[in-house]
Amino acid sequence: MTSSTENQPEEIYNPPGLEALSYRITRHDDSLRRMLALLHTQTSPPDQKDGPRPLAKLTTSHRNDPAIALLDGWATVMEVLTFYQERIANEGFVNTATERLSVLELSRTVGYELDPGVAASTHLAFTIEESDDVPEIVTVPEGVRVESVPIADEDPQIFEIIETLEMRGAWNILQPYFPSVTIPQEIGENTVELKLSGTETELAEGDALLVVEEQVEPYESRYLTLLAVEPNDEEDYTLVSWSGGLGWEPRSEIQLFALPEQATLFGSDAPDWNELSPEEKRLYGHDTGGVFSYIDNNDDNQEWKSISTGLLKNADVRALVREPNTGSLFVGTHNGIFRSRDEGKNWVEMNKGLTNLDIYSLAVNEKGYLFTGATEGNVFRSIDLGESWVEIGSGGVSIVIQYQVPRVSGAEAAPAEAAEEAAEEAQEATEEAPAVSIEWVVEKTEYQETSLPSSIIRCLAVYDNIIYAGTEYGIFGSQDSGRTWEDINKAGNGVDLSGTIVYAIAIAKVVVTSAQKKRTGAQRKRTSAQKKKTGAQKKETDAQKGTADVNNKIFVGTDRGVFSSQADSKGWIDGNGWTDDGMSAQIVYSLVVGKISDSDYIFAGTKAGVYLRRDNGAWDEKNNGMTDKSTVYSLSLASVASNQSSKKSYIYAGTNIGVFRSLVTINGNVVNVEWTEINTGLIEDREFRRILGYADGDQIALLAGSLFDSLYTTEWPGFELAELQHIDLNGTYDNILAGSWLVLTHDDRSQAYKVKRAATVLANDFGQNGKITRIYLETGEGLRDFGGEKYRETEVRLESVALELFEEVIQEEPPVEGDEIELDKVVPGLEPQRKIIISGKQMRVMIPPMGSVVRQSLLSDKTWATLVNDLTKDGQKDWTYTDVNDLSIHKDSHREKIFAATGRGVLTLELGSDIWRDRTGIAVIHTYEEGDKRYLLAGTSGGVYIYDGTNWSAMNRGLTHTNVRTLEIYEDEEGTTRQIWAGTAGVYLYMRTKGTKAKKAGVG
Repeated sequence: MTSSTENQPEEIYNPPGLEALSYRITRHDDSLRRMLALLHTQTSPPDQKDGPRPLAKLTTSHRNDPAIALLDGWATVMEVLTFYQERIANEGFVNTATERLSVLELSRTVGYELDPGVAASTHLAFTIEESDDVPEIVTVPEGVRVESVPIADEDPQIFEIIETLEMRGAWNILQPYFPSVTIPQEIGENTVELKLSGTETELAEGDALLVVEEQVEPYESRYLTLLAVEPNDEEDYTLVSWSGGLGWEPRSEIQLFALPEQATLFGSDAPDWNELSPEEKRLYGHDTGGVFSYIDNNDDNQEWKSISTGLLKNADVRALVREPNTGSLFVGTHNGIFRSRDEGKNWVEMNKGLTNLDIYSLAVNEKGYLFTGATEGNVFRSIDLGESWVEIGSGGVSIVIQYQVPRVSGAEAAPAEAAEEAAEEAQEATEEAPAVSIEWVVEKTEYQETSLPSSIIRCLAVYDNIIYAGTEYGIFGSQDSGRTWEDINKAGNGVDLSGTIVYAIAIAKVVVTSAQKKRTGAQRKRTSAQKKKTGAQKKETDAQKGTADVNNKIFVGTDRGVFSSQADSKGWIDGNGWTDDGMSAQIVYSLVVGKISDSDYIFAGTKAGVYLRRDNGAWDEKNNGMTDKSTVYSLSLASVASNQSSKKSYIYAGTNIGVFRSLVTINGNVVNVEWTEINTGLIEDREFRRILGYADGDQIALLAGSLFDSLYTTEWPGFELAELQHIDLNGTYDNILAGSWLVLTHDDRSQAYKVKRAATVLANDFGQNGKITRIYLETGEGLRDFGGEKYRETEVRLESVALELFEEVIQEEPPVEGDEIELDKVVPGLEPQRKIIISGKQMRVMIPPMGSVVRQSLLSDKTWATLVNDLTKDGQKDWTYTDVNDLSIHKDSHREKIFAATGRGVLTLELGSDIWRDRTGIAVIHTYEEGDKRYLLAGTSGGVYIYDGTNWSAMNRGLTHTNVRTLEIYEDEEGTTRQIWAGTAGVYLYMRTKGTKAKKAGVG
């Protein structure tokens, strides 16, 4: 009768240490069941698989059927045979034999015979009752008689104690110490079940389980859904199982966590983006408008990031300014003014007192006063960092201006101009003697508007007490904090800028001496209001007279080019008048004046790129690297210290296609500007109207503001999870601890993350606001896979609870041998020379443990001798029995050395010696020669190492799977090429050619 694989008996496995062997391959019921199952499949003749089956119709199940009865009889025979076969097998081993004869016969195989019994004396053991009434120490005097208990027809034997005994209850039974051996669970790539310690795991079918191997870099993890949870109360463990295997081969201890809490990402329940109104999309999106930040530290990996919040998102940003005293940032938009005191992380509306929120310009003076310009000619001022604003510059008030000439005694007939000069000199000469009398006569009266025109205030500039405003009707100035404004578009005989659109104003400080202050007749013409000096203005010490002073040189960028003028602290100077500086064909949107290498330069951003002029020189085009002479709306100049003695100056340009940067260097009289695009993180061709750069330590912080173009966003911006290292959860969770684990999962992917810290924060996004939980992660790698279209589907499992792996503990009972016994507890009163009785089976023969090294005899190939021993050196064993994985023999003219790769490392032995040395953590070895030197290669769980006779060193470059199981060396006949092949426990075979790093050679 043949059988198939399916009907074979299960394989029998007997682990070490059993007191009885299981050796029965079958029993009556199993034998009968298999024969019945195979009865109708038999063929004739039997060796033909497809032959006729004469018993195919014999399907009766009645035991009284002759055929069935025959099978039943044979099953009974199998029952008897296998029973005695198992008993015989147990008698073949010392630990499981039950018959004395069996043990005797086993002993005779190694030449041992039992000694005959003798009678003369015996040892007695007294058991002392242990109770409160019995003293700790009991004395048994000499001569006490004891009698044995006879067996069957034997007579009792009488014994007499020959010495006084001291007894203690603690000595009744002394137990030797038997070490406990923990058997770890075998865990591999295909493991689908594990035993967890205890039965109160609170796990159930369908629950989540996280498996992590944290001691490798990067850590391995697997998120599992349990198919079954089976508690075992008898052995106190819980068996959990899943499908698909573990997925990797662990190289160190793994950790298991239950993830009982389930959460969703903040905003996952937000309304559908396509159902929002255009106003809501503009509020919550931040594709084009708003403020963006960039840290320029010469790192090419830096990216622009939107830092707009609230109404600043997608706003039309028209002005940017930084108050240097406090570092506060201000942004002017179509929704008013916003302020940030934390480098743009948070913005607050600062619109108290503003009657017009359509802001176009911002400026700040040295005192920290803020000025802002809006549409309809509105200018506002704040002296408290934007907390409140006061309107200046509007109201349409007309004033009367009287032009008067002086009359001085004896000079009535003098010309008016000469009389004025004489009067001024007399006044200056007699400032400390006011007895001199001067008479003023009205020569002319004019009516003048003192407010700004109803125009967009496109730019503002402030210096001392003078405010300059650029409008669509030219430039205006105020010397009285904006109470009155003067049309200064035409000075003397210069160019008339009336009707010119002024986009930019820049002021340069020019240091002049008193000797250079030559006044023209036009400068001396002052109104009576201008000639009134306060006492404080008139007081001037001798030390102040004749020293250097500072005049403003003002530049304006217009739709007709760049123009400049000079004015001292007493008003505008028309000595040079307005002059066309060669830019009449350009629309100039931005001007920046700065000092580079002790020279003054002015940069102009135009519709055709950037131009540069030094002092009073000619304009020079500087567009190298800038795409197609882009329209430059804004420029910013910033410097950082490159070392203690010099600075590096950078120029930044906000254009119609993004942001450009250049280091400004000077070579002789040549200024080098090479533009580089820095638009990483921005939507292509984004238009920036304002840019601001300032030094922040050894780097430059850069802010850029753009107008709202259109919404490119098709989903909530916060759904990307890009460039983040934290996640936000709906609701609050109080039990998320630092160092715990969480898992992000959806249908396509799961990823474990370790928690760095967690906090409850206020959130206002996705059309929702309130308290949420923000979890900071140790790494943000892979977060992008859970954003976008997967954001709403992503589930977060958290509040990890550590689970312990079940460890089976086996109590070993090694033989008591040698001249020492280690007891399982501290026993009081035991002293040297105290006799103790050891009972049990005396060991006469011991099978040596596995894991040694043996050598064939030089005289006979049938004789082997062990090369290991249990001798100790300096209190340490020279050899600990362990697995021997590999051997290598190194021979030279003087000696022969054996290298043994064991489970505990590499041990070396010089033949002729009995001492093993040099223990290290190695599993497989190989040797090769190079020149007159021999090298030892060792494969370990941590990679490949090489030993040069003195030191070990790693050679693991390119070896990503480091659990090396085998090594081979190939050398060509010429000895010019050597290849090392390493087989690892992963899936690869690695090859290393002499002088190269390891390469993957194929799949193992």
